[in-house]
Amino acid sequence: MLLYAHESEIFFRNEGLNPYAYMSSTLDKPTADEIAKMADRNEDVSRYFTNKGTARYSIKRINVDFSAPMLTELDEMAPELNISRQAVIKSFLRQALDQHRLARS
Repeated sequence: MLLYAHESEIFFRNEGLNPYAYMSSTLDKPTADEIAKMADRNEDVSRYFTNKGTARYSIKRINVDFSAPMLTELDEMAPELNISRQAVIKSFLRQALDQHRLARS
């Protein structure tokens, strides 16, 4: 494909190539920011969603203080479970929250 510009127009030189076929595929798909702006203007944006994805919760960063012996225990468990220290903390916290919820019900 040979592409050249002349008087601020773009021309495609290739037998059988529709010059608008390439451009229309990118023009039909707005960016996420453009979709968000459309939604802010109360425009219908449902055609851009397939409902095949999963919802993700937002992540909030926090600081937690641990005693040195507790950190040592976490650091010893991480390789045993083949996960990071952060993953150990998240896993055990999730397990404790689930047990607490079950105990209350």
